[in-house]
Amino acid sequence: MDALLARIQAGLASPDGQSRLRAAREMEALLSDRLDEGASDWTRVVDALLTPMLAGLGDSEKGVQVHCANCLELLAHRSEAVIPALCAALTPPDGRQAWTAAFVLARLGLWSPEVGEALASALGAPDRDTRWAAAGFAVALGRSHPDCVAVVRRTLRSPNAVARKMAAYCLGAMGEYAHVAADLAERLADPERDVRRAAVLALNRLPHVDPAIQRAAARRTLGRVSRARPAQAAHGAAGPRSGGSMSATRSANDRVSWALVTTRAPRASAARRDATATCAPKARTGTPLSRAARICAIAASPASRSMIARPAPSGRGS
Repeated sequence: MDALLARIQAGLASPDGQSRLRAAREMEALLSDRLDEGASDWTRVVDALLTPMLAGLGDSEKGVQVHCANCLELLAHRSEAVIPALCAALTPPDGRQAWTAAFVLARLGLWSPEVGEALASALGAPDRDTRWAAAGFAVALGRSHPDCVAVVRRTLRSPNAVARKMAAYCLGAMGEYAHVAADLAERLADPERDVRRAAVLALNRLPHVDPAIQRAAARRTLGRVSRARPAQAAHGAAGPRSGGSMSATRSANDRVSWALVTTRAPRASAARRDATATCAPKARTGTPLSRAARICAIAASPASRSMIARPAPSGRGS
């Protein structure tokens, strides 16, 4: 096995992305085989691969991130060295390694302020997959950790408009178990249109909203409609409309696709494993999560479009 471990180490250190991906795939297959064989001693594997796995969480190849995250989740149950190493990777919180480390810890059902800071940072990430993965994990953790809800509330006031928008969507889902209407109402006057829209949509899904906030949201919606009508009339006068579907009038930022995936399939095909950008959160107790808590964007590669069925866009922004 030493030769295999050395080959995986060399592959993960390669400057070539495809070589790293092959090595990461081989590493997960090795751990899966050992798990199936009932192996009890994981010391050699952890000693040889823990550091490359942690580095792989921040790899530019999403497939490498996924394989390394899966391996670390598996080893966390078998080595006491893994969770402290993941916690150390959370600092600083504003990079791919910290974000993916937070996702692994969230999949394990573990919360800390550092996990919250990394998730909050990931809500404003440039990559859509990362943002929606962070949103799903935050909603899942918020059910049992009120401090996670507080972190998302703070993110609603971030200077990053994308993070504010994602925080609004999170709070809309968290409204199933937390009082968030007043926080969302503040964003009805946000300078960014996408944030205001996200706040209105989030308020609309809450089970209980103060009548005054409902009226404010309604005024915001009616105002948007009244402003849109003159533009539509001018467009109609200039020429024929291109189509009548609402999706045709949404901006690219308002179109989102996502899929629900399982956290780990040891015998899944290599193409499917490489396709998934991040795995969906799972409940520690096995209790089914709400739909919003399982949201995880996975548009990682062309392979994902053929391997994973996507539901139609629902109008949420990304």
